[in-house]
Amino acid sequence: IYVGGLSDAALRRAANHDGWISDMHTSEELRGYVGKIAAYRAEAGRTMDGFTVLAACMDAFDLDGYKRLEEIGVTDILTLPWLFYHGPTDDLALRTDGIARFAEDNLSYWA
Repeated sequence: IYVGGLSDAALRRAANHDGWISDMHTSEELRGYVGKIAAYRAEAGRTMDGFTVLAACMDAFDLDGYKRLEEIGVTDILTLPWLFYHGPTDDLALRTDGIARFAEDNLSYWA
């Protein structure tokens, strides 16, 4: 069960389940939320091992940014990769190209 929300009650609820889903945040905001969740899990005798943090980040757009997110405990990201290459578009070919380029530029790190 993944829980969203930003209130202390929501973060505590997420800490008692399998994961947390963020809204659009900066890396530093995510650091704070993940820190609170880690503290709540520690209070309950749990670690962050196996806990999912699914984040949409407003200031991580490349491999270095994603590494920073990983360091603060983000395990998964939500993104629209074609925006980085072609901007907002409804063109399926451009979206597909953006996804392929994103994979080429970023995913080899995790392979």
